[in-house]
Amino acid sequence: MKKILILTITLLTQISYSQVKTKLFYKDGKTAIEKCKIKGNTLKCEIGNKKIKFTSSNINAVEQNSKRYVYMKIENSNKPKLMRQLIKGKTSLFEITKMTAPQTQGTTTAYYVKRKSWTNVKKIGTMRYNKDKVIAYFSDCPLLIEKVKSKSFKDKSPFKLISYFNENCGN
Repeated sequence: MKKILILTITLLTQISYSQVKTKLFYKDGKTAIEKCKIKGNTLKCEIGNKKIKFTSSNINAVEQNSKRYVYMKIENSNKPKLMRQLIKGKTSLFEITKMTAPQTQGTTTAYYVKRKSWTNVKKIGTMRYNKDKVIAYFSDCPLLIEKVKSKSFKDKSPFKLISYFNENCGN
């Protein structure tokens, strides 16, 4: 029985850490498809028989499992972070999900926004949007501000908020 349990755990570990076909977008404009896995802020790829690590120094973005990840600089930080892009538009929405307690599989998600006129992304909240930050970042959209103040977005979803902004506000 112990052997079966150990074998099962070993196989599950191998499957969960396996590499996936990933499209790489290099800084020089080239693209490539390689087998990679995302580990924090680093991309680990197997190219031929070599294992190579990629960071923001040589990669702009990656696509993996129909999800797009982009290296973005956070306001007041110099080091770019690999973020999942949820919405691309005049205002884009990004997220970083971190494991908080590995033994319980707990996670926390931080949401970031970037308007075309901004150089860096700005944090809009953790797990949901922060009302004060929305009012500060989107003061040029009275329709959105009124909806936020009247609590029209019931679940405080950053996704609904940014979708609304892109459809109803800004240039």
